[in-house]
Amino acid sequence: MPGDKYRLFSDVCKQHGIISILDLSRIKKINAEGLLESVIENFDIVAWGEVFTNFQVPFGAFSTKHEIFKVWNNISHCSTHSSTFGGNGMVLSYVKDCMEGMFPVFKKSEKYKEVLDKIEISVEFRQQVSRNHLNAFTTMQFSVIHPYLYFDKAEGAFLQPGNDQNEHLKLDCVGGSGCNTLGHNRSDILLQIVKKHDDDVDYLNLLNKKVTEATGLERLLQGVSGASAVEAGITLALMANPGKKKILIFSGNFGGKTLVSLNSTSGNHEFFKPLYEHVIEFNANQPNARDELRKILTSGEIALVWMEIIQGRSLRSLEKSLLDLVNLHKTDYKYLIGADEILNGIYRTGDFLSFNSHLLQPDIITFAKAFSGMILPVSFTAISEEVYQNAKIKNGNLVNKLERLYVNQLTAHIAIKFLEAIEKENIKDNIQRSTDILIAGFPAIIQQSPLLSGVDAFGLHLRINLAIQKFPFSYLGYERSNAVLTYLFYTKANIFCLFGRLLPPLNIRESEINHILQGFSKVFSYHPLYFFWIGLKQNQAKRWKLFKMKFTTKIF
Repeated sequence: MPGDKYRLFSDVCKQHGIISILDLSRIKKINAEGLLESVIENFDIVAWGEVFTNFQVPFGAFSTKHEIFKVWNNISHCSTHSSTFGGNGMVLSYVKDCMEGMFPVFKKSEKYKEVLDKIEISVEFRQQVSRNHLNAFTTMQFSVIHPYLYFDKAEGAFLQPGNDQNEHLKLDCVGGSGCNTLGHNRSDILLQIVKKHDDDVDYLNLLNKKVTEATGLERLLQGVSGASAVEAGITLALMANPGKKKILIFSGNFGGKTLVSLNSTSGNHEFFKPLYEHVIEFNANQPNARDELRKILTSGEIALVWMEIIQGRSLRSLEKSLLDLVNLHKTDYKYLIGADEILNGIYRTGDFLSFNSHLLQPDIITFAKAFSGMILPVSFTAISEEVYQNAKIKNGNLVNKLERLYVNQLTAHIAIKFLEAIEKENIKDNIQRSTDILIAGFPAIIQQSPLLSGVDAFGLHLRINLAIQKFPFSYLGYERSNAVLTYLFYTKANIFCLFGRLLPPLNIRESEINHILQGFSKVFSYHPLYFFWIGLKQNQAKRWKLFKMKFTTKIF
């Protein structure tokens, strides 16, 4: 019996303290009948792939046991396992349909039908399922901010909350952390893609030409997430620069949460070691930053400088003087430059790139969110011909694998259509007009409130700067203060934003820009004691939920 073989393998692993992983991510067909009982139960982790989407759209996931997942399922590291594209509704709906076809038990069994129906109609039950089978602490933290952050409908720049049809529409300034380029449910673009998609057209090659025109980089590799694009960029850079090992990143950088992309993400990752050991994290705000950076760049040991110009973690822009240094010493000391444009590229800040070509001359640029249009997961890594050829000399087979690994002509077609729509709708001018209105409106709001020290506007990437040294923020701390801010913007201003950052659609209208300004004015008109009161309530809710979680039982 095959099951006996797997059971024996599992027993041997357990005896030696080895975690067993069954990789089904590349399997072409699942024999549902015996798979669950005789195979899967014998492994600690099972990796799933695109068999659950009939190989039509990107998908990947893993199943594991509670004792394995506990590395993420705790208050300190719960957000380290997440993905911007991880909750893509279209993909997950398709996965559900495919799984019902593969596993008839989901349709036949009243037990599963009852659970799935209850998930559909009950927010509380949905949260319970999420706590038991996804990540208890991430779910808890978001429910503390607001218990009903669920939406039933989305159209243009607005979301319809799912808990109450009489609830006001919420202006979406989250949009999958920047995925919402041109508003929700652009049926005009979707219909073009559906009607005109041609299996004989190489859409990836067509997109490659467009990106080359915009960046000067000749090669384009496809991915399925920002993290996969960063992984490809880092891997190719190290192969193309043999003899050097060190990667320089800047404090505040965010590159992803996989084991490779985590190396380009600022912060303490001790819990997830072993990681790549040759990473230098540079604090750009330290005294004598220019002199210290020059020492590192001229050491001759740097293989790659990897950066976000406007940082995803700190939400701050790197100073021009530091970027000038990176450019200045590049040729003499033979390091490569990688620019992560996943959050701010493709016109988010007003231009196709968040930096001017005179400011930075990268060899590698990564893209993702804006190309997806909130439809399907997609990302791209643009690299120079020189990097490509040097990497092939080092390991041609690996380069070929990276080129083929995530190719999907449908998602490449989506990226082309959204790029064409951005250009056709003159988004660049709209961003400039919108930014001008915002910049003109913010000073009066800042003047009225002692709690708001400023708003940084990088095009339509807005960062709220709280007067964190003042009460109540000095008492609540940075994270809790921003959680209060999220709650107040949602409930009082009808704006959905997260943790002090607003990323509205790039085609936002003037009335919606005024909505943002009015929201700022209303939120920051409240007395500091009200902020304090909300913070205390959230803190008590968090304590109570943590206490209840200890006694929460599994559903199934």
